[in-house]
Amino acid sequence: MSLHGTGWTSPTTRSEVRLLGFLALNNACPHAREKLAAQLWSDAPPERARGALKTALWRLRRAIEPGRADRGRFLTATAGEIGLNWSADIRCDAVAFQRAHARRGDISRCPDAFAALDSGVAGLEGELLEGYYDDWVILERERLNAARSRALFALMVATRDAGEYERALIYGRRILDRDPLRESVHREVIRLYLKLGQRVQALRQYEFCTRIIAEELGIAPMPETRALRAEIATREALAAPKTHSCSADAELDRALRRVEAALQELALSHADLAARISERDDRPVTH
Repeated sequence: MSLHGTGWTSPTTRSEVRLLGFLALNNACPHAREKLAAQLWSDAPPERARGALKTALWRLRRAIEPGRADRGRFLTATAGEIGLNWSADIRCDAVAFQRAHARRGDISRCPDAFAALDSGVAGLEGELLEGYYDDWVILERERLNAARSRALFALMVATRDAGEYERALIYGRRILDRDPLRESVHREVIRLYLKLGQRVQALRQYEFCTRIIAEELGIAPMPETRALRAEIATREALAAPKTHSCSADAELDRALRRVEAALQELALSHADLAARISERDDRPVTH
């Protein structure tokens, strides 16, 4: 997360980070102090939770709004509510991604939407609020990871439809790096390898899919996936006769050359024998 301005420092305590993270990720409107306290300090008694919120807000304000003139620049706080001032120059990678993700249906026809989604996904390479395991953090992390997978799948389909198979493969592999049990993505990756004429890679992808699903879920691939294995086998069978035919033609050509050489040698032998017979017949007879 970045804030435009000078003099501010990054939050350092866990309470500050949790408060700023919650406000950034739930940015539709300011939040009631009572609800914030109950959400972020759910294990504490209400009075203690309110005190913890007040301390966290004070520390956060001191970090990102250090001067008196900065008060209210990034944080909006009243007696009843707390929020972020999004009219200021605030950038949050997760929020930028969420906005781009909402337009993912436009990426095939709008280059700007494609670029925004591609950039938004790139900003999510790390784990959301790494090291924090509050219930709301875990839910946000899972929701964001699911949205990231949907975004990468949309980018993969868009580039595949545009004939950019190598680029589409990159998106597909990025999905499987985090979620190797996505069988539908395995199928897309196999198809992309086949479009590129890489049957060996397609077969390896199928075998990896089969192995990981068996190890993790104890099941066999879906019929749609097994059908792709049959397609790979069919393509191999279609390619095999061509290879065999070329080899047979080459062998036949070599055999014909050997026969031709043997016939030439035989013709020379016959000519030599005829010459010797003629020479013998021409000798004078002596008594």
